[in-house]
Amino acid sequence: MKIKGFTLVELLAVIVIVAIILVIAIPRVLKAIEKVKDSAYESQIELILDTVDNYIVLYNRELTITENEIVITLRDLHEKNMLPNPLTNPRGGIFDRDNTKIIVTIEDNHYNLEFFVE
Repeated sequence: MKIKGFTLVELLAVIVIVAIILVIAIPRVLKAIEKVKDSAYESQIELILDTVDNYIVLYNRELTITENEIVITLRDLHEKNMLPNPLTNPRGGIFDRDNTKIIVTIEDNHYNLEFFVE
């Protein structure tokens, strides 16, 4: 009675083929994951900046303007329940409520927003 099965050479050939596929696929998957994280990070920043726009409109009388600048922290936005707490950073961890700042610069009745993470 003869037992049917794969030879060692056939098994090694399959292992080599699978290894080659993995060597090609893994870097592409990792790049795709990084792109998704970057896109999510950009979306998160846009959400924060849009929230700051709303915050300025709603609470403009409470804002302190120093040298044509307003400094708004995530804590300010959290305290007004305008953003979830904690706010997740797609690149890892969470945004620090006190050290993540948005600097609003006012020039000629227009304002520019700059986002800073320390």
